Amino acid sequence: MPRRLAVCTVVVLAVPFIAAQVVAATPADPAEPAAAAARRPATLADRLKADLRVQLPEDEEYCDQVASLVEQGHLPERLVTSTQAWAAAKGRKYPFPLFRKALEMKAARLGLFP
Repeated sequence: MPRRLAVCTVVVLAVPFIAAQVVAATPADPAEPAAAAARRPATLADRLKADLRVQLPEDEEYCDQVASLVEQGHLPERLVTSTQAWAAAKGRKYPFPLFRKALEMKAARLGLFP
């Protein structure tokens, strides 16, 4: 029992010291490019590519085209984001094809086209 108590005491005393060393070792430079990128809001195209797990260059181009149409006002952003959320929530490993097909069907129904 005394040995177990000694080990627990050493562990309890060592944890704050180790945590302080880890905190001191992490850089807190706000000028880092990664930190600057994290503060920048993601564009619609970036959100589409990330949430829909886009892998192919032509799929990235499609997301850029959809975002461009939204910026120009030819396609409602709410339509795009709701379709994106629906496709991502389906639980598929690669939801982009669902998004593309559903968006094209919804846009055709409204008389629009992506």
